[in-house]
Amino acid sequence: MAYSYELKLTRDAFNLQSSTVGEFTDAENADFRCRIVLSDEMVLNLGMRELACEASDNPAETPHSIYVTQMTLLRLQKGTPEDLFPLYHELGHIHHGHSGRYSSQAELESARAAAVRRGAALDTELEADSFAAAILGRDAAVTALRAMWLVRLDYNRRINNAGTPNGILENREYRNRIKAAEAL
Repeated sequence: MAYSYELKLTRDAFNLQSSTVGEFTDAENADFRCRIVLSDEMVLNLGMRELACEASDNPAETPHSIYVTQMTLLRLQKGTPEDLFPLYHELGHIHHGHSGRYSSQAELESARAAAVRRGAALDTELEADSFAAAILGRDAAVTALRAMWLVRLDYNRRINNAGTPNGILENREYRNRIKAAEAL
């Protein structure tokens, strides 16, 4: 499937927190707007480490948002498909309307554990991965997911989470996501 999203991203090295540093537009839907906002605080508040999306209930009035940290923005500015994969993955969540799919964090974690036990990953994650791969290419998706997996493994080791049930679950989920991307 061909998508008509266009990314505009600042090349400025120094940006203020809470500033808009880029946006996605859609050539086929003039009402679609997704701003990219530099906000380390929002990323953390949304329970993530590098970037997170927030879908708008009324995108014509209030645009969707993808929040990125300063370090993530610097990686995105490199512009390689592998570096852009997480950003397009988050856009995939917005594109497919994943916001609100789970009513609570507990429901999300339960669904994640069930998917991993089946040898899969959350359908929302696989769908967002496939979306990003359709735009950036299968090889970029596989390479990016492998890199993200290694970063997660290192992070879990540093916080002594690698051998916990959650750490093991994350490890298996990344392997399953990589396997699914390889099959695209």
